[in-house]
Amino acid sequence: MRRRTRKQWYQYHLAKAQEDARDVITSVYSQEIERIRGVQEQAWKAFTKARENEPVKSKLLAFFGPESQYRIEILTPLKSDLAVADRALSDALERQRQRLEEATRQGTENYLEAREQRRQETEARDQRVAQREYERRLRYLEVSPAIRSAARPLKEHIIKQQSEDGLSVTCFYCHIVISAGASHLEHKRPISRGGTNSRANLVLSCAPCNLRKARKTHEEFIRELGGGAP
Repeated sequence: MRRRTRKQWYQYHLAKAQEDARDVITSVYSQEIERIRGVQEQAWKAFTKARENEPVKSKLLAFFGPESQYRIEILTPLKSDLAVADRALSDALERQRQRLEEATRQGTENYLEAREQRRQETEARDQRVAQREYERRLRYLEVSPAIRSAARPLKEHIIKQQSEDGLSVTCFYCHIVISAGASHLEHKRPISRGGTNSRANLVLSCAPCNLRKARKTHEEFIRELGGGAP
């Protein structure tokens, strides 16, 4: 048995949603239409029986032109009742047809809305999974013994956090705006003095500040600059 393609599954579920919507309308109108058909059948039987029982004199009189009393008082009202029943059935069927068309459109809209909601939920779930994986990787890089190889992805993470366009950032120490590519990943407490690659210990700085800071802690360097800790 061949597996259905995505397009075939889409068509199948769309048709099912439309059919379910139409079934609701059919169930609503089925009793009304059945009742009207019963009235129509009774009117047709009464009219047919009255026409079969029409006296010969009435038929002859009608043949030559004038309506007989029998036709005026019996056949004409019964024929009118039959016409009313026919019209009522026609109107009910037309209402049902219109509602079925609306139900088909509504079923399509309901399916597409549900499909879009499922797509958004799937994307949101995938994003949560990706974010968890991203956070797991960052936590690994923070404690990775390969400090140099971990620096680049950690720097990219901090740039994303600090820059909306990813093109420019602000130096943590002198507060000038520099291009993201020219920024340095700086350890507030140097590795040589017990610092780590934890995100809390990482900032972006300009090259002059990074070179001038050297092995100082960020508190020591800020005091040297003559400012308070940021």
